Amino acid sequence: SWEDLPEDIKNTYDKLGIPEAEKQRLVAGVAAQYESEVVYHQIREDLEEQGVIFLDTDTALKEHPELFKEYFGTVIPVGDNKFASLNTAVWSGGSFIYVPPGVHVEIPLQAYFRINTENMGQFERTLIIVDEGAYVHYVEGCTAPIYKSDSLHSAVVEIIVKKNARCRYTTIQNWSNNVYNLVTKRAVAYEGATMEWIDGNIGSKVTMKYPAVYLMGEHAKGETLSIAFAGEGQHQDAGSKMVHMAPNTSSNIVSKSVARGGGRTSYRGLVEIGEGAHGSKSNVLCDALLVDTISRSDTYPYVDVREDDVSMGHEATVSKVSEDQLFYLMSRG
Repeated sequence: SWEDLPEDIKNTYDKLGIPEAEKQRLVAGVAAQYESEVVYHQIREDLEEQGVIFLDTDTALKEHPELFKEYFGTVIPVGDNKFASLNTAVWSGGSFIYVPPGVHVEIPLQAYFRINTENMGQFERTLIIVDEGAYVHYVEGCTAPIYKSDSLHSAVVEIIVKKNARCRYTTIQNWSNNVYNLVTKRAVAYEGATMEWIDGNIGSKVTMKYPAVYLMGEHAKGETLSIAFAGEGQHQDAGSKMVHMAPNTSSNIVSKSVARGGGRTSYRGLVEIGEGAHGSKSNVLCDALLVDTISRSDTYPYVDVREDDVSMGHEATVSKVSEDQLFYLMSRG
């Protein structure tokens, strides 16, 4: 229950401005990680009785070695990219979630990652398995104090969404402006499965993050909603990747960004519709807002279609807030 949580975790919720009623309802499972060490982990008893596993990754490897080894590294191989290789070599902490067939976890499971020391590297590893017909919503928050020297956050997230299952992964990233946030996130969705990424980036010095979904089974669905804000000295390079590997699959990417004070936002996305993925549909929408003349926004879409019977759409807009609009908003407080 809420009363059982440690005071530092409660204080974090208070700083986020979460109402008391929401606090009571939100806690299905909570994890907190400072630097490379998980300092708190708890899950509701009723979910545990249904077979739901929510542990830090280190403990999961010890308590469920067969399940862990079956899926670890199967979505993101060791040599996928240099940051994934680094994470595989030195990972510590992160979340491990397994949801049994048919079990719906209606209240989100949550994790909180914090870097408390300067010149720190955080390399958590998260592995989520959603079995057939199951559902889970996982929420992670990230923050750090401001230091003079830089830190690195380089996480790897692997998600397996099995037949007719659904997973929603929400990130609220508010690292301080001395953190390099270089993350690899990828999910595989099988027949009739749905994978949803909700990605909010408002902090860090540099963020490079492109959550991906590989649609491996017929009627699988992938969705990404990416929201980014870049202020002075920030570069938010975000987007998504959707790879259609089966017929009648669908994907949707929506990217919204705001840049001000010389900040820079970028959308970098990939949509690939492979051979045999006939009847597939994909739509991409990118909207960027520039608040002043010294900020910048870039879009780097990449589309690779290898089938004829598909539907593919891409729309992008860049707009600027005029002086008249700013004056009107300021005059209204």
